[in-house]
Amino acid sequence: MCGGAIGEAMDLLNANQLINDYEFRFVVAYTECDPAAGVGVGVGFMKNGDVDMVLGPPCPYG
Repeated sequence: MCGGAIGEAMDLLNANQLINDYEFRFVVAYTECDPAAGVGVGVGFMKNGDVDMVLGPPCPYG
């Protein structure tokens, strides 16, 4: 799962004061590695969730 890496990166950026003027909000959806569900969630985030970036999937075959 990539969630731990995101937290580590945010901690490093904050520690080095590289993102002081930015606010982040994380929205997570679990799709159980179902490709169709992943596409649906991604499209939903972009259409309805006011999301600027979609990161994924952490699945080995995604």
